[in-house]
Amino acid sequence: MSRFAWTNEQAAALTASTDVLLTANAGTGKTLTIVGKIMWMLGLKTGHSEDQKHIPINTNPCKINEIAAITFNRKNAADLRQKLRHELLQSEDPNAKVLALRLEEAFIGTIHSFCESTLREHALRLGVDPAFKVLNAQLADLKKDEIVKEVILDKLDEDQPEIKALVQRFGLNNVISQTRTMLTEVRWHPERYEEWNLVLTDQQQIAECQDPKDRLTRDLTYGLYSLAHSANEKWQRQLLINNERDFDQLILEIRSLLCSQQASSALQQISSRYKILIIDEFQDTDHAQRDIAFSIGRAGRTKLFLVGDPKQSIYGWRGADITVWNEVKDRIETSGHVLSLTKNFRTDPEVIDAINTVCGPAIDDSAAKLREVGLDTSAIDYQEMEASRSPSGTAQCGLINLEASNSGGRRLEEGMKVGTHIQQLVGQTRIIDPKTNDKRPCTYQDIAILYRNRTDLDLFQRGLTEAGVPFQTSNQDWSQSTEITDIVNLLRLLNNPDDNYHALGYLRSPFVAIRDEVITRIRMSNFNESLLGQARTFLDKHTWPDYPDNPAIPELEKDALERGLKTLDKAHKLAGRMPLPDLLRQFLSESAYSVHLFLGDKKQAEEAHSNIQDFLQFTEDHRQASIEEFLELWELSLNEKPTRVSTADAEADLVTVSTIHKAKGLEWPIVFTIQNDKSVRQRSNELIPSDRAFSSSLYLKKSDNGPHNSERLAPLNMAKLEAEECRLLYVSMTRARDRLIVCGQADKKTSGFFWERFNQTHSWDEISIQPHLQQITDHHWVPLDWIDDIEAKELPPLAAEIKPPSLQFTTSATEVMTKQRSFEEWREKYEYGVQSIPAFSGHSSGRIPSQTRGKVIHGVLERIQEYEELPEILNETLSSMDTAELGTSPSLGSKYWEALEHELEEVLKSPEWKWYIEGEHYRELPFIHLVGPRNWYLGAFDLYRPSTNIDKALVVDFKTHELEKSDIEEVAKTYLPQMQIYQEAAEISQKSLVQLHFTVPNSTWPSKTSASEENTLKT
Repeated sequence: MSRFAWTNEQAAALTASTDVLLTANAGTGKTLTIVGKIMWMLGLKTGHSEDQKHIPINTNPCKINEIAAITFNRKNAADLRQKLRHELLQSEDPNAKVLALRLEEAFIGTIHSFCESTLREHALRLGVDPAFKVLNAQLADLKKDEIVKEVILDKLDEDQPEIKALVQRFGLNNVISQTRTMLTEVRWHPERYEEWNLVLTDQQQIAECQDPKDRLTRDLTYGLYSLAHSANEKWQRQLLINNERDFDQLILEIRSLLCSQQASSALQQISSRYKILIIDEFQDTDHAQRDIAFSIGRAGRTKLFLVGDPKQSIYGWRGADITVWNEVKDRIETSGHVLSLTKNFRTDPEVIDAINTVCGPAIDDSAAKLREVGLDTSAIDYQEMEASRSPSGTAQCGLINLEASNSGGRRLEEGMKVGTHIQQLVGQTRIIDPKTNDKRPCTYQDIAILYRNRTDLDLFQRGLTEAGVPFQTSNQDWSQSTEITDIVNLLRLLNNPDDNYHALGYLRSPFVAIRDEVITRIRMSNFNESLLGQARTFLDKHTWPDYPDNPAIPELEKDALERGLKTLDKAHKLAGRMPLPDLLRQFLSESAYSVHLFLGDKKQAEEAHSNIQDFLQFTEDHRQASIEEFLELWELSLNEKPTRVSTADAEADLVTVSTIHKAKGLEWPIVFTIQNDKSVRQRSNELIPSDRAFSSSLYLKKSDNGPHNSERLAPLNMAKLEAEECRLLYVSMTRARDRLIVCGQADKKTSGFFWERFNQTHSWDEISIQPHLQQITDHHWVPLDWIDDIEAKELPPLAAEIKPPSLQFTTSATEVMTKQRSFEEWREKYEYGVQSIPAFSGHSSGRIPSQTRGKVIHGVLERIQEYEELPEILNETLSSMDTAELGTSPSLGSKYWEALEHELEEVLKSPEWKWYIEGEHYRELPFIHLVGPRNWYLGAFDLYRPSTNIDKALVVDFKTHELEKSDIEEVAKTYLPQMQIYQEAAEISQKSLVQLHFTVPNSTWPSKTSASEENTLKT
């Protein structure tokens, strides 16, 4: 490394012989400094400092196997290992190349692999069976979920009131998710639940609460704790019996052992083994990892080299604790060195200035708020970066102005404007090449677009597509690609060869690829066998259908079917005897599946091949799992966010669209930040994790939270959430090298957490967006000559008329009402399946159809918990609807959607809505009501509020007509049959009142004060 001129800050870190806590600001050469530290520890030459002074060679070097470096993930470990090997091979020192060959003797890996290897190596000293099995994270989650479900059902059988209340309020799936979160809390912080543990064992009474709302929150949270406590006991017992460890257990167990008296012998051995322990990304660690590091460092000669940037601590939701950084800082200051790297090498000074100007006040203000609420140990002060790179003349900090008034409209506009500006940049703007540091024209792959979450991301991507921008997303769902679907379908068939559904998929896929006509004839040949059994019989005993256009096709199909069945039979015999990835590789090879991929577009083929390789790598992580276990794990993985960019596109000329979290550690010449109008808020029905002052607590909707939640916990948690959001802002801005472009509204009509801070202290240059015109190609009209060749013939058996199904015995309230109102309308809709013309009138009037409008409004009212969620819930509802339902509806930025949002605002702000949802209530509550022999009424109450001592039970049915107030009674009376059915069904349980709530003009009928209207309903 003699060619490097280290900064004086880096030189101090390299040559420090004590424990070091190193703050490495963004772009300051953190990884290179770690590599330099390792080489200095090995006694190699490391070059000179910026003032031309040679870095002194370490006079007390260590051996290669005395180095341990813990990284954030396996990718970072591989990257560090590759860079260290490269520098060793480039070194002029003759010993360096030998060390490069012995690099595997050093430990470079994750905290989990470090704990695993330590437990196995010192098993006898620590009293551990070294043959333990480490569970993959997904397999462990699957097994824990099974235990959680068992515990919940057991507690419900025991008739425990807290558990019943939990399930009634949140539903079973949400309680499972909340219990999983609480289970992690109980495992990592048992000391914070000692009081509740005494209550569980009947050694103490649960503390009283003065406020009834606090009592409700406490009871629900205590119920959740009791579930998590029981689930944890079962899980620990299962791990012990099976001699297994999950990832959490690896860390917690090694921490417990190393901090105990019996570990003195093992600690001495570990400390004598390692001369330096490096921990990268230390800002995203936790107290357990800190304790492991200091136990090893305290035991003997091991020095700690802890590296990170507290301003980039953005994984609090995953257990990272920023207080660890501050506590370690105070500790190391007394006996070691607290150092900083402040010189940024990668970013233009103009962008550095913008980052300091925006993030400095934002992070400092968030630190001040934390200190105000007593969270001093969570506060991080901003440290300014110094630009080491010379101005290039290519830099820009710009603003793309948005005009749409609702969030969905802004995402679409954002996509189109960002896409248009990208087209203006590519090939015309010059950037500094990250590898050569020379100027060159900008390409698509020099650009990244960073977003915060997936809400309305499809609208943004639609805008990019309309602007003609090629892009890849870090969250693109490769699991849904055709080739992966084919392979998963194959596994399901191997798991159950009698499954005709997956057998059909196999026969139609490139594994066999026979015509649907042939498959139909196979199926009709003998319904007493499975489809695969029929295929074997058909192959031997039946005549193959001709294919007039190409006589060679039948023989090719017969060969393909014969080969496909033989390959499948062989794989079925090997399943369970051969590891899954080996079985799949053999099947893909013998079936020649990959060959067909390259018969079409080469780029698509490369991406498909890459997807298959990624899937095979996924199976390697579950090498010993059975096919059935693997399929369960696969389903579990589909519920998680995909986390990779397609390998085939990694070097392609595509714009990268990525979450900010996934972009951490990466850089691009040009970066756009979008979704800057998102707010930060405490979500309802989520668990606020415990801290040292308070136990965990379920945060309910605003009206149900007592003083403990609303006045104590929520302000504390919001201060922490906002501080982490400021750090996320810093990470997003520091990804840019030459240009940083933000999107927002210049006139500040719309606020947003990022947007408010962008505008607080910095002035952005507004970018003029010129419309991007795409080339219009000629239309290719559909030929109609074939109409002249149509001949009338008898229908073949398969096309004959199907006999009408047996009569249905269920009827909806809407159907009854329609039949009473108009028999013709009922017949058209329910017998003939014909929609009335007014149902489609929205398409021709610049509006959406009335039925679709009603579906949108009902969807929002069913989901929403707090008024502030309206824009997000409205967009989620629209995103869940088919394009066909929306038709040619107005664009999302139009006045129409503004008016609809305003209409919903009026409903949500009304005293009626507040009364509806105060206390126990149910939305879209389904019912089934027997009214006579073979006559059932089915339906769902839009909103149902059980009776109280004062009021009857209330059923509310929302109507989305656009009416004048004077017309309400006349229209409402047409719904009397439907209301009567609702009332009869509801009164099976308790006395009830049915009300219609018209969203325009936000009025109810009958009103609570009108006895005459209620009598009309009874009549």
